[in-house]
Amino acid sequence: MAVVTWGTIRSLLIFFGPMLVPKAITWYRTARNAPKAARKPVVALPRASLLVILLLSFSALTLFTLGAVPRLAPENLFTLTRSNPTTSNNLLASRLATLRPLTERDERIIHTKFESKASKLLYYKYGPDALANCPFCTSQDPTTYLLYAIPAVAIPHLLNAVLVGVSTSLTLTGKAGAQWRSLATYAAASVAIIDFYALSQWDHVSGNEKARILAEVFFFHWTARTMRFLALAGLQLTLAGVLYLSSTNRMFVPATTASERIDTITAALGVVNMRIRSANVLKNTVARDADLRAIDVSYWAHEGVVMQEAMESMEVVESMRDAVENRRIDPQAMEQAADAFAQRVMGDAGVDGFAG
Repeated sequence: MAVVTWGTIRSLLIFFGPMLVPKAITWYRTARNAPKAARKPVVALPRASLLVILLLSFSALTLFTLGAVPRLAPENLFTLTRSNPTTSNNLLASRLATLRPLTERDERIIHTKFESKASKLLYYKYGPDALANCPFCTSQDPTTYLLYAIPAVAIPHLLNAVLVGVSTSLTLTGKAGAQWRSLATYAAASVAIIDFYALSQWDHVSGNEKARILAEVFFFHWTARTMRFLALAGLQLTLAGVLYLSSTNRMFVPATTASERIDTITAALGVVNMRIRSANVLKNTVARDADLRAIDVSYWAHEGVVMQEAMESMEVVESMRDAVENRRIDPQAMEQAADAFAQRVMGDAGVDGFAG
């Protein structure tokens, strides 16, 4: 398996950085300004989304703990006893006995499996469970160990797939969560494919055949387990973060579909139509009732007198003159705006057609 060095990563960053960084900044600004563009205010986190986020966070914390804490990993006899690959089995058993009592499983691995170098190499790749419990595995056919190891590797990925499906369910998290289903599925599938590809392609013979001391041994099983759990934890934590941002309209606001926009406009037009009808009913009621009509005429007569007195007062006249002289008000622009408004209203009412 090829090893990616820091120099290779640095070269890739130097080459792709100038192209990717501006696009990343633009994407971030677009996502940050999406709520304003969609005119959607920040809202409280829905209860269903909160439960899903807590579930994702708990799962991510569990996976991180399993991957980062060495004591929770399967026991490695070589690192536990600080023994080299060339250490004899008796010495390895003696060192282990000083740390804890030997079990039947220890005896079977050390004195049966470790008798051949091929079994030790398989131990580095597949771990102690495969060597101790696989009933059909033989060192002459390493594929048998791969078949035995696949289910244990697949279980975390399957559980992660179920969690991703629940977290992006339209029923639980709505459009805010459903919009991440495709991306989260692709990410989970990519992690699983990389994991299985590394497990199937890493050559346990060439990888550790020349190792003579403990520091030279690459314990694939333990390293892959750590990377697997950390990758899944990072994926679930990222999903929880974007789900929080999108569910509260802080970022990544789901795009409004055409049908939703049509429904919104139709509902708004219905409200306006209802208000116009109510105003017409009220106006007809006032016009048909003598007492109400008299009150209406009296009100507008009084309102006209009040407005005339206000407009003729010295303070208002001086304020208007000062605004016109200092060009804070443009009478010509106001006249044009009023004329355009009158023409638009008269045109909507069909006056032009009657004039013809």
